[in-house]
Amino acid sequence: SPAPFDVATTRRIQRAADIEGVGEALIAELVERERLKTPADLFTLVVADIAVLYKSAEVAPAKIIDAIAARHELSLTRLIYALGIPSVGETTAKDLSKHLGSFARVRTALPAVLTLVDGIGVAAADEIRWFFRDAHNAHAVDALLAQVTISDEHAVSAEIAGKCSLGWLLAQQGVRGLGPVKAEKLTDGVETVVALLARIDNELALVRALDERTAAAVREHFADVAARESLLALERQALDFGLLGSAAMLSATKGW
Repeated sequence: SPAPFDVATTRRIQRAADIEGVGEALIAELVERERLKTPADLFTLVVADIAVLYKSAEVAPAKIIDAIAARHELSLTRLIYALGIPSVGETTAKDLSKHLGSFARVRTALPAVLTLVDGIGVAAADEIRWFFRDAHNAHAVDALLAQVTISDEHAVSAEIAGKCSLGWLLAQQGVRGLGPVKAEKLTDGVETVVALLARIDNELALVRALDERTAAAVREHFADVAARESLLALERQALDFGLLGSAAMLSATKGW
């Protein structure tokens, strides 16, 4: 039988797409008959699938199929909401759409980047990240994307680009005693993570920027190669998303 994810998500897709003539009763029947196993299956229905359920002349199966065909384009907000991602209701779906601007960014965003969106905390960000990393979910999402187009993708918002800086990237690393103010101080005059790591490795430069206890915590944290890679990966994503660099400046200028 279909997994609960598929049943619930198919119903959410129906509501998000707002398809005339396709109500929950029809969806439930098609799920029961295993004609709908993933959300994408809704968009592959044919007249015969509907006709077998209705003998009354009051229902025109062809019209239902035509209505489905007319709804292959979804807004980014509707698509995000329809997936049934844990912690993502209609308001959060709207905020993700507004600030991240593309489904690819929402799908691949690191938890730290997701927390740039107001209302998304660490726990919710982790849930969103794990939803998209789940193999079953990923397969269902890929199948759906093959059937629909997204109507309104755009660059990241100026609001979240304005929050992002090298100091912000550093402050997300969970270094003991290193809050936003100290992180900004340590990154002052530095433009890349590579240059920042060089500063951290320079003991004189490090203690000049921070108190001894915090400097020791920073040094200990980034002695771990994995910690360095985590910071570099966050920088790469921020650059790719247009949260840092010239693309971020362009977003701020245009006010996206």
